[in-house]
Amino acid sequence: MNIVELIKTAKIGGERKDAQVDTCAAFAAALYDVLAENGFSPSLVTAFYRGATVARTWYHQVVEVDGRMYDSLGEFSTEIMRARLKVRPTSTYELKYAPESRDGC
Repeated sequence: MNIVELIKTAKIGGERKDAQVDTCAAFAAALYDVLAENGFSPSLVTAFYRGATVARTWYHQVVEVDGRMYDSLGEFSTEIMRARLKVRPTSTYELKYAPESRDGC
């Protein structure tokens, strides 16, 4: 099973965009469950960026499998987020990650 292909072919319609903003935890929990049921060993992780102000700080729930992170758009990493957010190459921008529990999602 190719995880990126599974995510990109999932029939979730307009919910894919919401999973990037408002419902990332629900998407990550569902992806975690599907992967666990299919023999993977997933972990839930919160990716976060602490900005210079509270308004520039953000959190995003993702799933980690074998050292790779995934969200509703496919693979997820600092480099991918730099491209998604159009962060200039000269700007300092590094995500941090914290483990999360599946309980309560």
